[in-house]
Amino acid sequence: MRTLIIYDTKHGATQKAAVMIAENLKEKPEVINLKKAKVPKIDGYDFILIGGSIHMGKVQKSIKKFINNNKSILKKKRMGLFISCGYHENSDDYFNVILGESLYKHATVKADIGYAYYLEKMNTVYRKMIIEFAKIDESVESFNLDEIKMITNYING
Repeated sequence: MRTLIIYDTKHGATQKAAVMIAENLKEKPEVINLKKAKVPKIDGYDFILIGGSIHMGKVQKSIKKFINNNKSILKKKRMGLFISCGYHENSDDYFNVILGESLYKHATVKADIGYAYYLEKMNTVYRKMIIEFAKIDESVESFNLDEIKMITNYING
């Protein structure tokens, strides 16, 4: 099965999750960072997994643009979404807003893979906000490995 993992990341957590997923798939997927690579034609893939991170209640504009530009193809494909998010209680709302109602219902896998705060990768203002808001004083990773495993098991069949 040809799988495409396409993602965008602000500080690296979504990228790390995309790599963890890719490394555990039986067949090597194509992994594309929207900031660094041109998006291939997606109609040649059997499964498309889209990943983004939530900042201030929103996903990256590049993820929304990719979904909007490819909505008709995505509706015909097996597809899923994963998000890196520190506020798990809002996950279903984020999935619905990111995908829109029809793709939300169509997506066969949706997962909140947890979060990471890499303070050294943040600008001073954002770092201060995260330190105060998240009540942390050093970089932290809190990935949900069960959700990551659920995604890989689903794709592997």
